[in-house]
Amino acid sequence: MKYPEYSIINSFDPFDGVIFVLNKLKCMLRIVICTLTGDKRRRLMRVRKLELLRYCGGNLYGHRSLNLGMIRGFKRLGIPFLWNRVTKHTKCVILLWCKEKELKKVEKIKRKYPHVVVVTAPTGCFGDIKKFIASPAIDYISAASAWHKKSIIHSANVDKKSQRKLFIWPTGVQVDPLPRDNDKINMAVLCYYKLVPENPKITQYLTSHGIKTHVVHYGAYQLEDYRKLLDSVDFVIDVQDIVESQGLAVAEAWAKNRPTIIKHNVNAMGGETCPYLTRDTGMFYDTDKDLFKIIDEYVAGPEKFLKKFKPYKVATEKFSDEASIKYLMGFLKKTI
Repeated sequence: MKYPEYSIINSFDPFDGVIFVLNKLKCMLRIVICTLTGDKRRRLMRVRKLELLRYCGGNLYGHRSLNLGMIRGFKRLGIPFLWNRVTKHTKCVILLWCKEKELKKVEKIKRKYPHVVVVTAPTGCFGDIKKFIASPAIDYISAASAWHKKSIIHSANVDKKSQRKLFIWPTGVQVDPLPRDNDKINMAVLCYYKLVPENPKITQYLTSHGIKTHVVHYGAYQLEDYRKLLDSVDFVIDVQDIVESQGLAVAEAWAKNRPTIIKHNVNAMGGETCPYLTRDTGMFYDTDKDLFKIIDEYVAGPEKFLKKFKPYKVATEKFSDEASIKYLMGFLKKTI
């Protein structure tokens, strides 16, 4: 019998198991109430939450998509792991969510199992990053992209010796087999707005060219609905004025074979709106005029336009849950 060599830590709360059971019971009760009152929307949300709790087998704290992707990656690869538990067989502890004050508990794990390698996920450090870097209990801290790593070094004033702790580890997304009709032309576009108001000029231009337009705002949608909506469009227009450390919503589009046309932004660390965008996955645009030219190209020949891109191939090879876990294991093989 092979014992799990990986332990995923999402909570150090000793009562987390009890809280998990209570969450399941509360969710089940609310499903019953919503069924009796006929509230279909809330019932669907509660059903989804219950399914998530059952799938994960525990509560999720921190970045939900990242945490869920980690669990899926291990499960899809058939690699056993422990959840919020470490044993003498553990070789690697992955911190998905760790508060600064909980570093003492990580140090306790290290003292008991000095052979264990402790790695934090890109969103795993909650608090002063300097203290995580300085902690002897933390072996490696992951950054979502090259510029994200630079920003950590710069903001925390990390010396060269400590920089060895930092490594780049992109988060995975769910990549499923494509349906047979995935390549059909929908003459529809999804406009994704993140922390900026909707641009009516873009909507008007799309509509005037006979393109059905769906609008989604960051933080105002359910992931399941977003993924379903991607099936009915040809590509995504991403509008925001910030630079992403990775851009999971964009990777979700690639997983559905939808290229992304993204508003171009840069920062002082050399980061771009989406650090992983390539000619295979989409295009940047600077102004509305530039975007309208891209839309014109699409209208003139939808099939020709879309065939320029290979987002699904890239997502499968580099940004799937499985690829993310394999990437981590490749890194850890050099250390364990």
